[in-house]
Amino acid sequence: MTEATSPPRAATTIRDHALGPNRLMIVLAIMATTNMLNAMDRQIFPILLPQIQGHYGFSIEAAGLLATIFTLGIGLAGIPAGIIADRFDRKLVIVASIGIFSVATGLQAMAVSFADMFFYRVLTGIGEGIQNAALFAVAGAFFHHRRTMALGVLTGAYGLGAALSPVFGARIMEMTGHWQAPLIALALFGVVVMLLWNFVPRSVTQLGTFDSGASPAAQDQPSRERSRQSTRNVIRLCAIAAVAGFMIYGYLGLYPTYLGSVRDFSTQEAAIVMSSFGIGGITAIPLGMLADRWNQKWLNVIALFGFMVVGSSIFLVSSDAVVIQLILSFLMGMLFTGIVYPNSMSLLQKNMPASRGGFATGLFVAMLYIPSSISGYVIAFLATEFGWQVAGVSTMASLAIISLIVMFTYRPSDQLVR
Repeated sequence: MTEATSPPRAATTIRDHALGPNRLMIVLAIMATTNMLNAMDRQIFPILLPQIQGHYGFSIEAAGLLATIFTLGIGLAGIPAGIIADRFDRKLVIVASIGIFSVATGLQAMAVSFADMFFYRVLTGIGEGIQNAALFAVAGAFFHHRRTMALGVLTGAYGLGAALSPVFGARIMEMTGHWQAPLIALALFGVVVMLLWNFVPRSVTQLGTFDSGASPAAQDQPSRERSRQSTRNVIRLCAIAAVAGFMIYGYLGLYPTYLGSVRDFSTQEAAIVMSSFGIGGITAIPLGMLADRWNQKWLNVIALFGFMVVGSSIFLVSSDAVVIQLILSFLMGMLFTGIVYPNSMSLLQKNMPASRGGFATGLFVAMLYIPSSISGYVIAFLATEFGWQVAGVSTMASLAIISLIVMFTYRPSDQLVR
């Protein structure tokens, strides 16, 4: 329906679509599984990267670019996807986007050169960017009274996927002798997740969109009353997303390469350490439940300071013991995936009106992932020119300090609608 032909209806609320406890858990589990697939799709490539680099003869800079270029697709898709998620059937958008990145993941196993591998990686990111914007908009709207809790569950599921994916990829590659096999298996898992969305009612996915009840003008009314402080908060949170995204995906994209080339870890050892990052991310579930009751600004400040210390320690600690890297990787997962990501997205959604939930999520996605797309190349270049310690510490410490300064200037607005 268009704005011209649709008569205004009563605004839709969460009570209109109340689900029984069992149905609610099923819906949340499907949403969580979808984000777990997201993590698996993103995290499986770095653990395969040394074999892919050897197979094609890519330089470390080219391999680093491939490891993180998918984030360019996520970022570019973010804002358009957010607008689409506010105006169209979010359930259809989510299912279609899972199909896009699952097909692209399978095609990576069939790449013949850097050029088509590059294209498939970007296409994977586009699919994930569309899905991310719609999925988190659904969670933020339907669970708006416990938004950070819901986003924490989704992000915790991401952590679980990040924990399973490296071990899953390394194991299948070891069993089959082919690095392509894990990518094909993951693409097939995507088809299963698409089918699961048949069990999610459309009433859940459409809450807060323009076609969920009130006219767009009525839904946008709160945005006209928001203070300049809310706008400044949005800018601050976007800046934090951009800096944090660059740090975390530069680290994730090249961490297995660093462990193998500097620490002499085997593929299995590197996979276990990478899985520890995902386990740390699972803490987003309990931390999300608590964050709705805590001061979210100071929670972010603490996490960003920890991110600086732990991120630098990864490259400064001289010990080659696997357990040390396990602990540091776990803490990185807890600080970023468990706190900074869901907390910052929740704050951004709170600073924008309900009818722009998809746009808010898409904006966050764009700001997080567009800078991330070149982080692997930049860190690989710095590592080649100056060594891993300089590359790692300079990016982790300096960018974390920038994030901390920006977060200190955040001021909650008294005019927030939710």
